[in-house]
Amino acid sequence: MRGGIASWSSFHGGNPSIGIFRELYNLPDYTASLPASPRACPAFPASGSAFMHDGIAYVCLEAFKPFAQDLKCASLSGTAGERFCLGPNIILHVGPTCLATDRGDPALLVAFRDDRQKSSFDWDFRIANFPVRLGSVCATLALAPDKLTFETLEATLRGPDGTPIWQQEIPATAFVTTRLP
Repeated sequence: MRGGIASWSSFHGGNPSIGIFRELYNLPDYTASLPASPRACPAFPASGSAFMHDGIAYVCLEAFKPFAQDLKCASLSGTAGERFCLGPNIILHVGPTCLATDRGDPALLVAFRDDRQKSSFDWDFRIANFPVRLGSVCATLALAPDKLTFETLEATLRGPDGTPIWQQEIPATAFVTTRLP
């Protein structure tokens, strides 16, 4: 690495932005890291731990099952074919197209509400998101808390100016075991 402060290690748990490849190869963007894989893979350096999926290179630092096999999903009302899914350490927006997540796009915010908690954090899908094509659908993944407990998932789509476009509350009981394509 060049002088100055070091970036987080590529093995830092829960860090979605790996700086080591950016520094080593002078890349404009961070390498993304997520605790999920679109297909089963053994831990690196085993054969099959590095692979291409839809034009994106993946390297599994630990063994994974395909994330699409270990999900609980609930449909979004008023949005044909769209749903939210929860998996180990990830939350997904699944739809016919990938979720628009650039700065000028509407912001999809998700909050896990529980009457026992005084406050809850809003997860913004524009920050550290990972679009993954799975056949006819696109799953946009974001990191989720390790131990996810909630009574209601609150989803809000806000326009670029912050004005709510739509909002939906989904009870935890609406999430059912689902396999994506």
